[in-house]
Amino acid sequence: MSRFSPSGSVGNSRKPTTQVVNKKNHVYFDGTDTYAGTKGGRTYCQRIVFACDCFEPQFLFMNPISAGGAIAGNVINLKVTLETVSDPVDGSGNSTFYPLSVNGSRQIAVNPDQTVLTDEIPLSFKKGQIAYLRTFVSSTNNKWPTGISLSAAYAHEGVLDGNYANHPASATSKMNNTVYSTDGAATTVTGTPTHENSLRQPGLGGTFASDVTGYGCALCVGKPYPTAAAYPVVANIGDSISRGAGVDGNFTWGIGYGFMQQAVNAAGGAWIDMGLTGQSASGFLGVQGFDRWSFLDYCTHALVEYGVNDISLSGAASDDKITTIAGNLQQIYSICKTRGVGKVYACTPVVKTDSTDVWATVTNQTPGGQGPNGFVPRAAGGNNTYQDLINWLKGNSVTPGSGGAVIPARQRSSH
Repeated sequence: MSRFSPSGSVGNSRKPTTQVVNKKNHVYFDGTDTYAGTKGGRTYCQRIVFACDCFEPQFLFMNPISAGGAIAGNVINLKVTLETVSDPVDGSGNSTFYPLSVNGSRQIAVNPDQTVLTDEIPLSFKKGQIAYLRTFVSSTNNKWPTGISLSAAYAHEGVLDGNYANHPASATSKMNNTVYSTDGAATTVTGTPTHENSLRQPGLGGTFASDVTGYGCALCVGKPYPTAAAYPVVANIGDSISRGAGVDGNFTWGIGYGFMQQAVNAAGGAWIDMGLTGQSASGFLGVQGFDRWSFLDYCTHALVEYGVNDISLSGAASDDKITTIAGNLQQIYSICKTRGVGKVYACTPVVKTDSTDVWATVTNQTPGGQGPNGFVPRAAGGNNTYQDLINWLKGNSVTPGSGGAVIPARQRSSH
């Protein structure tokens, strides 16, 4: 990380070369934090992993109400700090704290159904570099949306009661609200951060849960250097399976990610998780999907994983249900293409299986045990809808987007 002197003015308008530069991004909020503490709010610590060599990062914050994560009319107030560390592995060494602003204001208010983008910060980062975002959240009714997965055990993320969004006056002092200079200059803190002034120390006194759900930035964008290699930015669209529910074993980026995240990571890409637990394809097309559609503009690819909850719906086993499900999926594929996504990949609904050899082989697995026979092939006694959906997805009935079935993905987002 180094200081970068931009040639233009610093503001929160996106430039044509701006694209997603954080490895993992989350634009779903399906819960509510009801604060009952005495310190005015909570501070969430969120790890940022840069996907390329880039400069002038900005962070986008949301206050959606359509997913049930916020209360209509509720304004949330934020104070946000970017913390860079000399040793991101164990948190030792120097920490430097950079206050973030929106239109020059340190106090950030996010109205219902509003998104805000922080001002560009004149810093540059290397691919794979790690930083931490501290977001102090408060509101007049002590409620704000949650949904972002935070991992103390694997990503040094966490949450603490109170305002920890400011840098400490010394390496051993608590965070406070008085040590920022008026010009927003950064301060370097030498020595190992303590429990009092760092949210990055996992497991101290049971303060942090290993996996928690909280609030933070939905998206981090920036300007890749011209020499930065191109990489895919993938929209992961679906239900809880698209967010890795029930899948363990890959903790590279914190939390056990599912097949979508692991696939994008293996391809060297960044992703935007858009899935909602319990959602069907019709839900993404309805009011609960509107908050997320605009983020497709940032994406070069999309993975669409629906079908499990669609089949589980009442009456889904009827032979004509496939028409509705296929129609909804086709609309989602078309929306992705209309928003400029280069390639859209349709995922088949998963089959939950039992195994006699701990899933070492396919031959020793037996499908079943999930849903009203909805995830079992027809030949094994399942209903028609599951098999018909598989046939539709693998057949020739899916209509390709404008320009053909394969469209070269954009190398840079225009948003």
